[in-house]
Amino acid sequence: MVTEVTMNDMIKGLPVPDNDIHIIMFYGDKCGPCQATLPNYEAAAKFFKERNARIRFYKIHAWEPGEQMTYCYETWKISGVPHFKGFCRGIELTDKPGGGDEETMKKYIHDNIDEVFKRFGERI
Repeated sequence: MVTEVTMNDMIKGLPVPDNDIHIIMFYGDKCGPCQATLPNYEAAAKFFKERNARIRFYKIHAWEPGEQMTYCYETWKISGVPHFKGFCRGIELTDKPGGGDEETMKKYIHDNIDEVFKRFGERI
């Protein structure tokens, strides 16, 4: 449900329809808060998938390899993890530093849905 991507995947563009919401978790595998948040992010992804929401969930290692760390910092301004960004139609909707429990993750995703409605007048 949560797809691991790399810098190269993101540079090429994620292969999903433009009208879908894209949620990306920037993480580090040696980061305690990331390890605590990841199962909650995955549970939230499952929750929305079961409801057929047009939301795609990704994660990218923001610390390794070094080239990818530089990319995440220079391109996305990721200086700490966990960090989340939401996009739709190529536009950044939300930016959330820090992790959280399952309810926090669901609320963050709902915030992205609300933002799509505000910006584009559509429900996801």
